[in-house]
Amino acid sequence: MTALEKIPIKFSDFEVEKKDGNLYIMRDRKKNATTSTRILLKLRLLPRFSKFDIEDDVGIFVWERINGSRTVGKISEEVFEKFSKKFEDTDLNQVTQWTIKFFKILIDITANTFEGFYYI
Repeated sequence: MTALEKIPIKFSDFEVEKKDGNLYIMRDRKKNATTSTRILLKLRLLPRFSKFDIEDDVGIFVWERINGSRTVGKISEEVFEKFSKKFEDTDLNQVTQWTIKFFKILIDITANTFEGFYYI
């Protein structure tokens, strides 16, 4: 399976707030916590809430497309269609590479902080 065929998934327990053009994403680690996470929380070695934010319109657009059925390739096409004027000198292949990189960054962030974003 290629990166374009993968389907990004996010857990439903993310709390998302859109404010002032930014997207603020937070997760309460107590919800659905593993035993080791509960111990780390109790010892205060891990903050209860993990959060990150997306501050650009393209990143927000990508996040909002993650629904468990769209492939990375489909999301790349939608990004290219929506932002073709913003990407004047860019082709679909370049946008696709950017989208794949964006997902890799999201996975790195969420694997370390959310334990909840993954590909099928």
